[in-house]
Amino acid sequence: MNTVRMYELIKKTSLPPEEAEAPVNEIESLVTQKFDDRKEHLATKEDVVNASADLRKEIASVRTDLTKQIS
Repeated sequence: MNTVRMYELIKKTSLPPEEAEAPVNEIESLVTQKFDDRKEHLATKEDVVNASADLRKEIASVRTDLTKQIS
């Protein structure tokens, strides 16, 4: 649901337009704040690429070590 739709739904109540806008702004602010609080925990595409490259290096190293031990 977008901001305009929320505003329109609240405006259909008996609230005047300026009072209908206040809860919409508050909800929008709360959602933005919650997202900002949690976005630090999200991996970016660059993070995933770097982790993948590190993992490939580690796998190659383990493969080399195992090959040496088996031979």
